[in-house]
Amino acid sequence: MFGFKGRQGVVGFAERDLKVEDFNIPDEDFQKEFPNEKSPSERLRGVLFVLHEKRGGKPEDFEAFRRKEMERVIFQRIEEMSREM
Repeated sequence: MFGFKGRQGVVGFAERDLKVEDFNIPDEDFQKEFPNEKSPSERLRGVLFVLHEKRGGKPEDFEAFRRKEMERVIFQRIEEMSREM
């Protein structure tokens, strides 16, 4: 199983035997255009993690920091929208 690290796969659980046709597996055409490129949310998470570390944060406290920063950004956008209305 560890030999599949970094590879895509499908796992299915069922009460009967499964066939490939039972799964909706996307064609390779639907893969990311740039397979090694991170998604915007992965990039944001990475940037927030580095910021957290630079401010002296511990890795185990990152999730709370990330949530707080996301709420701060959301609140800023809500405020921005209310000023534009």
